[in-house]
Amino acid sequence: MPTIKIDKKELALFSLVLAIVLFLLLFRDALILFCGKWPHLYAVINTTTLSWEEIYCYAPFANRVSLTNLFPALPNADPLFAFFTNFPFLAIWVQGFILKIISGGNLDVYLLIMHVLFPALSFTLLYLVYRRFISQSWALLFSFLGVITYGNFSYFAYLRDLVAAGINWGHVLALSSLSPLELSRAPSPSFTFFYFVLCFYLTIGNIKPSLQRIVGLSLLWGLNLYVYVFNFIVGALFWIAFIFYSSILVNKKIDRRDIAVKVAIAGALLALICLPLVCKTLFFATPIDAQILDKMGMVTRYQGLIYSLQYFVSYFAIPVLVVLAVIRIFSFDYYELFYKFSPILILLFIEFLILNLHIVFGRFMQPHLFSTRLANYFFHYFYFVPIIYYLSNPPKTLFHNQFFNSKVAQCSAFIREYFIEKRAYYISAIIVFVALVSLVSSWRNFDDYRQKIEPRMPVISERLAILTVKAEAGEVVVASDPAVNILVPAMTKQGSLWVNAFNNYEPTDRIIERLALFARIYDWDEARYLQFMLPSQIMKNIYTDRDFIFTDQVYRQGFGFWLVNHNKTMNDSELRAYKNIIIREYNRVNLKRGLAKYRVRFIGTDVPLRLPANNRVIAVKDKYKVYEVISAQ
Repeated sequence: MPTIKIDKKELALFSLVLAIVLFLLLFRDALILFCGKWPHLYAVINTTTLSWEEIYCYAPFANRVSLTNLFPALPNADPLFAFFTNFPFLAIWVQGFILKIISGGNLDVYLLIMHVLFPALSFTLLYLVYRRFISQSWALLFSFLGVITYGNFSYFAYLRDLVAAGINWGHVLALSSLSPLELSRAPSPSFTFFYFVLCFYLTIGNIKPSLQRIVGLSLLWGLNLYVYVFNFIVGALFWIAFIFYSSILVNKKIDRRDIAVKVAIAGALLALICLPLVCKTLFFATPIDAQILDKMGMVTRYQGLIYSLQYFVSYFAIPVLVVLAVIRIFSFDYYELFYKFSPILILLFIEFLILNLHIVFGRFMQPHLFSTRLANYFFHYFYFVPIIYYLSNPPKTLFHNQFFNSKVAQCSAFIREYFIEKRAYYISAIIVFVALVSLVSSWRNFDDYRQKIEPRMPVISERLAILTVKAEAGEVVVASDPAVNILVPAMTKQGSLWVNAFNNYEPTDRIIERLALFARIYDWDEARYLQFMLPSQIMKNIYTDRDFIFTDQVYRQGFGFWLVNHNKTMNDSELRAYKNIIIREYNRVNLKRGLAKYRVRFIGTDVPLRLPANNRVIAVKDKYKVYEVISAQ
């Protein structure tokens, strides 16, 4: 592949767009940090899924690693408990390093780095990848669109709905995305996507598969297993296929022995890196491993194709059929398509394969995770690169047939005038439009933050502080406020009774036992306990509604079910059995034994409690009291 030569004008244009990207990434966070009365990025009440998830599901890992626990297996419950699990430890260690060393333990600085630095680096790598195939303007556009992306939000739909509703400030604001940029989510896809694109860029940078390159790249691709599982699946398949492709190009023939040796070396290194996880899965697996996998919401072959016809037409049929039509009409060389754009064809095949692995194996992880962690920012733009490349170079003389030659020549002239010579105008217009929508979305997010989060979070923060100030590392603290329970594992050295099945190596019965103990501490009756522990309609929208908000009502209705079961769905008989289990645990709770078993030391409340004797109030703030559980010492 050709070496990228960047002149001063191109560098200036790239720097300008990169500055826009940095500004858009920083704008929302800067507003919160410098203009908010609650000057912190983290919020867990009246906030969107994306912001809430990085605090409750991911920040606890970084916090525990910063406390020198390199293998946190119970980040929400016990910061000191270490165990080798299937969690992506490389990503976890990077989080902990950034939080402890670079950020000095400051969660705001940590989130700012994760929100801005890695997406900006991903933009740079994407640009360098695209520039190997297409002009700088198109490379900048695709890279920009890849980074400035919102989950479950379409710019086309936004413009359509805005025109239909009437263009005024109220509609401009209300129809924008309430969530932050998807690629800013920490650590995935913020860091995980960056690592994948880095491996991809280094791979396609040189097609000569020397032994040194094979060893180095095999190690890099293999480490994806401990960054994100879809990174590894896609990366390993791509790397092996790329070895075939590059070997054929270099040798200009299919040298079976040469290919076999190189693939064997790469495969052996990939297997070596996988060995710890493979050994654990084959020889040291526990029922909890199967439990966590089951609750990830696996899909089975009986569900058929997961994605709609529109998905396959948009990202598979159109890129393939249009580029074939362009090659045919303008008499391009088909060999160039397979020679120059083999990485794209390989990725196209891999995505199709991954979307159907549940049909091949019987069941597999939800393929939408592949789209929201990788494909939406890169693959789905990358597939259109060959079309851009060919349309940017239309020939003048085409067919011997005079009529066809005349018509195609007219088409070529039209493309040259409007697609090539004037591309700067509409590419600039698209970038400006997307940037403006992003700014509006950031302002909507900040406005919502100021109205709904600021009034609550200072009180929650104060209650968290007085609850944990005297607690030792590893002890459990409990609060009547849902938000305090969420913040404990992310910001303190203590554990919580609120443990979820997604990122904690804890059996289901113990999670239920913890939540039943929590209900008894605060004297919930059975009806309120069941409302918390049974599925609710409102919680079903947690990953589908782009503006889903975690409110007090969400925490009351079905949040306990999500903690216990995560994405697992149940039929009627399974739900009845589950209901019997949670009622049994509720009725068998012994407060004194439960508090001692789970090392509950301090309890904060603004509601009546049910506690055994010999406990004392150690702090009072307005109506909020903190009890020290003497019997648990």
